[in-house]
Amino acid sequence: MPATVALFAVVVYIPSWSHPFVYDDLPIVRDNPVVFGDAPWRDVFTKPYWSRGITADPLYRPVTTASFRLNATLLGHRPVAYHVVSTLLHALAAVLLVLTANLLWNHPAAGWTAGLLFAAHPINCESVVPIVGRSELLVMIFVILMIYVRLDTIRRAAAPAVRRHLVLSLFYALACFSKEQGILGLLAVAAVDMHFRREFATNGPAPNLRESLNALFASHYLGLILTAAGVLFVRWSIFGWQRTVPDLGIDPAFNPIAAADGIERIATPFALLATAVQLIALPVNLCPIWSRGGIDLARSFTEPRVLAGFVITASLLFAAATGLKRRRRVALPVAVLLIFLVLPCHFVHAANWFFAERWLYLPAAMVALTVAGAAAFRPRATAVFVSLATVALTVNTWHYQRSWSSGEALIRVTVERQPNGYIGLVSLCQWLERHGQLDEMPAQVARLQRHHPDAADSWYFHAVLLAHHGRTDDAARAFDRYYEMARLLGAPPRIRPPALNAPGN
Repeated sequence: MPATVALFAVVVYIPSWSHPFVYDDLPIVRDNPVVFGDAPWRDVFTKPYWSRGITADPLYRPVTTASFRLNATLLGHRPVAYHVVSTLLHALAAVLLVLTANLLWNHPAAGWTAGLLFAAHPINCESVVPIVGRSELLVMIFVILMIYVRLDTIRRAAAPAVRRHLVLSLFYALACFSKEQGILGLLAVAAVDMHFRREFATNGPAPNLRESLNALFASHYLGLILTAAGVLFVRWSIFGWQRTVPDLGIDPAFNPIAAADGIERIATPFALLATAVQLIALPVNLCPIWSRGGIDLARSFTEPRVLAGFVITASLLFAAATGLKRRRRVALPVAVLLIFLVLPCHFVHAANWFFAERWLYLPAAMVALTVAGAAAFRPRATAVFVSLATVALTVNTWHYQRSWSSGEALIRVTVERQPNGYIGLVSLCQWLERHGQLDEMPAQVARLQRHHPDAADSWYFHAVLLAHHGRTDDAARAFDRYYEMARLLGAPPRIRPPALNAPGN
């Protein structure tokens, strides 16, 4: 079964192997000297994930960067080499999900269900197809390994060896150094312990709270806590006390919640949660790049998507609490969903981005693991559903992954699916300027200014058009306004349009 699921996961993404470097692949992989260049190996572990010349975002992902460098060293610095490895990592993630489902539900149909649904789901495209999605693949693999190792240890009902504690801590460190959300892996292990340790216990009275705490801190939790402390120390040694992007460095056009307050700050995470669940449950409104104009701040607690987010949160909390009390195994994937989906939605204000489908890679796996529980109890009925769903999801994935077939395709699909999205419009205007296709620019710049008048880039492209039509004085004023707005945000400004560099301008 695992081999079949792995092969299927590879087949689903073979079409992406011909894709070039696109979007964030360029600065993170193609043009990164730490990945392919003269930079020494130590830079993999001492430099930020993003170059300081691009952003001040304090991201530290040495495991992901090391995987890119090994990729380039062993297989060559070609897009196809990175795509093949990413596809194989996705297949590995699907196999680990199969093994975890079999162990959790103790039924082969559960493994089939979880593996096939996860391998085929189009929500995973942004994690598998663009090369920068590698961090999502790696953190998923290591968190699932943590869950599997802990669950297997408990199920054996034997005192775990020190070796298992060390392995668990190693996977935790690798998860944390693959992507920041890996730090939540400790909570995933706690979710396993809170329920399944009691379920698989064979005899003896239940320990009291003090005995339980003593036992926990004398076992694997000591290693996990020390690992978390080590991760934070390494980050501190590189970034100091900087935890997020400086306030002036977050452009509200990229992440509007960073500048929100009051009702918007509280309500928007619930709206994001509702959007995320909708995309997993019914992936018909997928978009390669999400931004303001495609998904906006919630202005009221009575908005339908906010109310839906409240209901989803309450339902997950109720399901986890009830499952824990009644010792239902569904409590584990539901609890991990709370940890890796609900919690991050409430901390997005600290990020340099608003929303991305790649963030749903691990949550989608937990949804598949939850659905797998139905297969354990109703295998025949579930088999029909899984067969039909897998076919539909695979077709959708094959179609959707073409969005990354080129830089232009990515931009145009984004604008097509979210016509008023800020990033899509800015990227399209930039592409049109770079390729000299200024005849199409007026309509896009007008839309950009109409829907995002407070964005600095709208004034830059307005200046480009004015300069193109010979209105250099107006263009200079528009560029000066752009420059002032960009300076206030602390962002490196764009180069002054060539037409404004003539004497007298």
